[in-house]
Amino acid sequence: MSTAKSHCTRSKMQLNGLDDRTGMKNKFYNLIWINKDFKITRLNPFLDPDRLTPTQLARWQMRLIKKFVKEHLKIRRFVKELEQLICVPVMADFIIFSILICFLFFALSVGTPSKMDSFFMFIYIFVMASILWIYHWHATLIFECHQELPFAYYSTPWYEYERPVQRTLLIMIVHAQRPLRMRALMVELGIGTFIDIVRGAYSYFNLLSQIY
Repeated sequence: MSTAKSHCTRSKMQLNGLDDRTGMKNKFYNLIWINKDFKITRLNPFLDPDRLTPTQLARWQMRLIKKFVKEHLKIRRFVKELEQLICVPVMADFIIFSILICFLFFALSVGTPSKMDSFFMFIYIFVMASILWIYHWHATLIFECHQELPFAYYSTPWYEYERPVQRTLLIMIVHAQRPLRMRALMVELGIGTFIDIVRGAYSYFNLLSQIY
């Protein structure tokens, strides 16, 4: 019973993590879209930029930039918290699943399992690969969405702003160019790592086949 409860708890954590990652992806897209539509009326819909002095306009633009920075930092903190939460389980999956997939393929190729056993083995391999794919795919989405932020900042009409606003935007572009990657201890999460896992399992399978 305790084992079943632990599996249920882990499944709930994974589903909650997926919901959080999906919500964070939406936050990235919202932040990118808002940056491209750089309007101070988002802070106050009753503002008329044409009636503001250059000093007042720059002040409101700085407030909008501060809002972007807070949202960006909030996303980075969330990614780091999520990384700390899943780093150990994903690292264990990285090691265990590679070995299990290798041995299951070896058992299918060498042994004579029944059709039912072969079916359950394929289902087990598919489930394990899907779990790994979910982690690495969402980590890749986070990285790619974050890579779009500097272009979103640059796509604003920055050449029309006052010098202090332009300097602040330049700092934001430089800061946004720092890649936002997720790691599981010594392993970097991403589609490339998932492909390396599959290649490693296939290499171990070939080695076992030659030894056998």
